[in-house]
Amino acid sequence: MHSTRISKNFYVNKFRVYSKFFNKSYSTQIDIDKYSYIKGPEFSTKDQTLGHFMTEMTDKAPFANSIRSWHQRTNYAFSTVKKLADALAAGLLQLGLRPGDRLGFLGATNTEHVITMLACAKIGATMVEFKQTKTSREFAAYMDLFRPRMIMIPTLLGKTNYYEMMRYELVPELQIAQPGLPIRPKRFPYLLHIFLTDRGLERRVGTPLYQDGFLYGPFGFYETPLIRVNYFFDHKSPALALLDATGRSQFRVKTYNHQQLIAIGKITAECAGIKQGDRVMIPSYQDTFFGWAANLACLTSGATIVYPQEEFDPEATLGLLESEQCTVMFAAGTELLRMITDESFKKHDYSRLRVIVIEGGLPDELCADVAKKFNCETVRLLGTYDGLLQYNGKTCPGTEIKIVQKDGKIVPRGTAGFLRLRGPSISTGIYNEIGFLSDKVDEDGWLETPHIATLDEKGVLTVH
Repeated sequence: MHSTRISKNFYVNKFRVYSKFFNKSYSTQIDIDKYSYIKGPEFSTKDQTLGHFMTEMTDKAPFANSIRSWHQRTNYAFSTVKKLADALAAGLLQLGLRPGDRLGFLGATNTEHVITMLACAKIGATMVEFKQTKTSREFAAYMDLFRPRMIMIPTLLGKTNYYEMMRYELVPELQIAQPGLPIRPKRFPYLLHIFLTDRGLERRVGTPLYQDGFLYGPFGFYETPLIRVNYFFDHKSPALALLDATGRSQFRVKTYNHQQLIAIGKITAECAGIKQGDRVMIPSYQDTFFGWAANLACLTSGATIVYPQEEFDPEATLGLLESEQCTVMFAAGTELLRMITDESFKKHDYSRLRVIVIEGGLPDELCADVAKKFNCETVRLLGTYDGLLQYNGKTCPGTEIKIVQKDGKIVPRGTAGFLRLRGPSISTGIYNEIGFLSDKVDEDGWLETPHIATLDEKGVLTVH
């Protein structure tokens, strides 16, 4: 039971009850557990940018392993990641990327994802994750929506040749473009450069390679331009934009600022028990919220990211779980089913694996089966593109959840209603054809989501 006050407008919010029948406030007692409201443990955040936070992490353990990409044959320490991010940030700044600009990125599971996002964060730009497309019309729709100053694409991803799509369908000006000079095509006049992210690739006409964007120099070479540009953005500036499952038609493009990205990483690491020295297997694409939560958990805790292949391969993932001695793995339910049914599953030793973090609400029976076969714990992480919600039925640290009716009144436990969220990991920004906007947030800071959800008597959230 909690002490509350009664005022003019009647609704339940933050353990307070208000009534329009009384002008005088006084204390009363209600049972808040009967209502669809729950709050996780306290969580504090600092007002710092992602670049400043990563500098602090690098100073603590400069030579600790940060990213291990098996298919790219790379093994980066935190100091190397910082150096590459600084060099790319300085190069992109020299090529014309400015605070508030967007950089479109399309790719599979690789180190370029993390390096590019950190580089954009260093100069106040926003990295936008493009979804894989099959037609030039879909790709052009993404371009018109985000209006990126630069894009980074692979030559071939899946069955789509993106270089030929750009050169022969969308940007024919590439055939006469000069190296190092802005393109500014007629179809996309805001576009300056197109980079190819393939490694070991010969230079193509009009498209510089990913490594051409780096500006290397002596010790301290980057500090002056990067410190100067820091005056034009802060921890509330957007750093990452993701397209959620609703697609472009409803413009559900969620943006995350520097402070929210740090909170997402720290909270995910706390829920999964990730700490410095852990080796974390991330076998799936990184263009989803779950994938980025895994990456950020490693970056903010000092753990090592392990990438097995560009695209999910159950046999390669199982083999590297043993050879890389991974202690934590992030995986979706479909990926786990493919792994435990693969012929090579019984050939490997998973004794070092401590935790498997599973995306979404997997059935209890399947979770128990996965835990038994891998002989480890499982953590079911429930999150939407709006932010982190719960893990194993418990509310994530700092997150507040309530279920309301259309008029804003909180519904009783077990009753379906509209999901409202508040917390340091909750994204309050969107992007549409106008640009960066604040999402639907009320005066108390609650985010209005389009999801229908239910909170049961035990406090377990179900998003329908």
